Amino acid sequence: MTSLTKGGSSLPVTVMVSASHGTMDIVHWMNCFIEKYKQVYGFSNPFPKPPVIHCDRSPVFLLAGIQVFNGDETMDRYMERCWRIIQRAATKRDLEITVVHACLGHFMKNVKRNASKILSKKQVSLGMWFMALLVNCNTLDEMIIIWRNVCIVLLSTNQNDQFKISLSTLSKMADQMNGDPEKTNFVLQGVSVTTKGQISNNMNVDNNDDITHDVGTNEDDPFYIESSFKSLFITIYQQCKDLLKIYDASEWKDLPANPLFSAAYLSRILKLYMPTAPIWSNLLL
Repeated sequence: MTSLTKGGSSLPVTVMVSASHGTMDIVHWMNCFIEKYKQVYGFSNPFPKPPVIHCDRSPVFLLAGIQVFNGDETMDRYMERCWRIIQRAATKRDLEITVVHACLGHFMKNVKRNASKILSKKQVSLGMWFMALLVNCNTLDEMIIIWRNVCIVLLSTNQNDQFKISLSTLSKMADQMNGDPEKTNFVLQGVSVTTKGQISNNMNVDNNDDITHDVGTNEDDPFYIESSFKSLFITIYQQCKDLLKIYDASEWKDLPANPLFSAAYLSRILKLYMPTAPIWSNLLL
């Protein structure tokens, strides 16, 4: 926050927030802050209402933001509002109130942490690469295409034709994103995957590096919600699973194994991230 006196230093208004503070503590603190703002600037001067709030992935900040600025909006209601906006069925109010969005750096650290729990050290960068592709989606149609291909790559036990097509599609989309200044990011720039599943990267994926922890976050499952996004991505996941059953037949037994196979990591992505896709992706930005 800028200083209340001309020429004064800025005020780091969040330095008093600690990991012990919950959502209601933050909401109370913000409401008190707004009241003090009115006392300083006058009650006729409304407190600025941000169109977008960028923060780390901490639920306390995300929830506090939509509660304070959107009239006690819950995360379930927020996700359904996001769905209406993306489906072009939004009301005037849907478009006027605040949107919350998670910082890319904090989000990718969380992805890295969860990938490290399931994937081998060499494959952690691949897990981040998949999520970086999803992050960069500007439309739901684009995210559906990427999600479908990610599902096929991670659910294929062998290098079947569907696997090859999907991996090639994802690699091409990554190249296209790297060529777009508005979409390129450090993960897509640092990781490349060949059509045979060979991974090369120049990122540091040491699991012992200094990873910050989000304030007030249950790292494994920060939001227990049912959303239209969750239903959509579960349906696509199941469709891909059914599609690949044909390759379990004995006639395909000589196909080489898929070195990228990880149904467990895909399930983790589906549980932790896909129900709240608008929070960490570019869908609403």
